[in-house]
Amino acid sequence: MSCSLLTQITNSCDGNIGGIKEVYLWDIEDQLVYNVTNTTWLVLGISLVGNTSITGYTFTRESSNFTEELASDLVNGSTVWTTTLNLMFTRREALKSRSVKILADGQRYLGALVRDNNDLWWVFQDLQLTASGDGSGTTKEDGSKYSVTLVGKTATPAYGISGPTATFFATAGTGI
Repeated sequence: MSCSLLTQITNSCDGNIGGIKEVYLWDIEDQLVYNVTNTTWLVLGISLVGNTSITGYTFTRESSNFTEELASDLVNGSTVWTTTLNLMFTRREALKSRSVKILADGQRYLGALVRDNNDLWWVFQDLQLTASGDGSGTTKEDGSKYSVTLVGKTATPAYGISGPTATFFATAGTGI
């Protein structure tokens, strides 16, 4: 069997912090077209097909995250990466309720570009809204909020995007 050669994983000297700064979402039918290098796992060029509407979302500190989990079935030879984006929007408002409802319409498939708190960008595909909840907090300090969970299953983990390419999205949309 000819598989890719193993590559080294080294410790980084850079700082490392968790959380998400911003997310851009679009309907998957208006899919991104991009080229990925096998050696760096970075997206080189990016463009959108169709009548694309990109919507940007920002978050308060320490409120949102993503996870990727690998599941392999050794008998069937299948490998699936499950991505979960947990997004928290503070302060309940009518327009935010409408935006969350639209994310769920028709169990649509979404693409996402995520900027984490290390200022790294990641592309996710085939996400669907699987849960939304929360409401008003019990105490004044609790505030009110929406929690939104998007889940996707793909054959690979997320691809990275270099900063200059990711700035394509910075002027693309406004969000909740």
